Amino acid sequence: MWTFQEIEYEARKLLSEIEKHAKDLWPNTPPARLFMCDPEAACRLLQLQYLPDSHLGGFGTATAGMLDRGKRAVLLSSRQSFESLRFTAAHEVGHWILHPGQQMFRDRALAAPGGAGRPLPEKQADHFAACFLAPPRLVRQAFAARFPIRQPMTNTGAICFNLSPRQAHVLESLPSGSLQFAAEIARAESFNGVYFKPLTRLFNVSADAMGIRLLELGLVA
Repeated sequence: MWTFQEIEYEARKLLSEIEKHAKDLWPNTPPARLFMCDPEAACRLLQLQYLPDSHLGGFGTATAGMLDRGKRAVLLSSRQSFESLRFTAAHEVGHWILHPGQQMFRDRALAAPGGAGRPLPEKQADHFAACFLAPPRLVRQAFAARFPIRQPMTNTGAICFNLSPRQAHVLESLPSGSLQFAAEIARAESFNGVYFKPLTRLFNVSADAMGIRLLELGLVA
């Protein structure tokens, strides 16, 4: 039985191995640490086939990704957004590492990581993907650079107005721990008059995925 702390440790171990082998994975110019959070690089390191155009379908009831352990292959639908494809790929890598006894995982499109009612192995792979794509230290650094205020960030009137003047009253009325509020922070392009790249674009994840990560790390409440 994997705990979330153990899963985070496994993601951190994989990222450490990617960093250690960066010159082999990127022979020309190894990227900055943030851009090493790359599921395709993880597949290369683990000697898995990375197949992002596998015609598995798109959204709704269609399949977003599949892990075929026998063929050492991560298959991904080309009919999903770039952010969703990255999350799905990292999710399949999570299955590879966390569930060695399972030969095949066929995953439907994910509306949001960690959704209610998902089987435990899927939640575990979701958490692995989140930890891999948005490591705690990097997220905390990026968050503090954009929102230099006391943490956790809550939906007070002043903060909501700074995030979105038009939606301030809606955001302020949300309950504590609201994903909608966290997602608004994740996609924010400015705060207190300072403009920046949103966390969603910095980490190349969806607003919901980053919102959940901010809640998990206690940066938003």
